[in-house]
Amino acid sequence: MAYGLYQLTSSATLIEKGSNKGIINSITISNGNASNEVTIGLYYNEGSTKTYVIENCYIPVGASLILDKDLSFDNRILDLKIDISGTSPDVSVIIK
Repeated sequence: MAYGLYQLTSSATLIEKGSNKGIINSITISNGNASNEVTIGLYYNEGSTKTYVIENCYIPVGASLILDKDLSFDNRILDLKIDISGTSPDVSVIIK
């Protein structure tokens, strides 16, 4: 999976710790499912500690969420992960 473009049906690590990709200008998360909303959580992870950017966010059918403030992080010690739940989730993530 190329950095910056993700097509997901389940929770995933978007940026792994130590990958030198912690400078982020924006993240767009879209629900591509034609029938069901999706619930997402986006967080920085350090071991067992989760620090949420957004938590339990519902994205309706065909809608997108755009985050564009204060997203950069210290990628030497943190991962960026996404939790995804819902019926047959189809989530697109674009990181710029």
